[in-house]
Amino acid sequence: MKKKKYWSVSVRMDDGTVRNLTYSERPPANEGERVKLLDGGRRMALVAN
Repeated sequence: MKKKKYWSVSVRMDDGTVRNLTYSERPPANEGERVKLLDGGRRMALVAN
């Protein structure tokens, strides 16, 4: 049986709340990078500084 990998990501929103998201593929951002959540959190995009 093949093991499935998943990534559990915590994102701190601008208002201080934290959203916990799970992705089946590695998210495009690393710890500390600013991101924008799209499609209700199903997709994540890097935000330019």
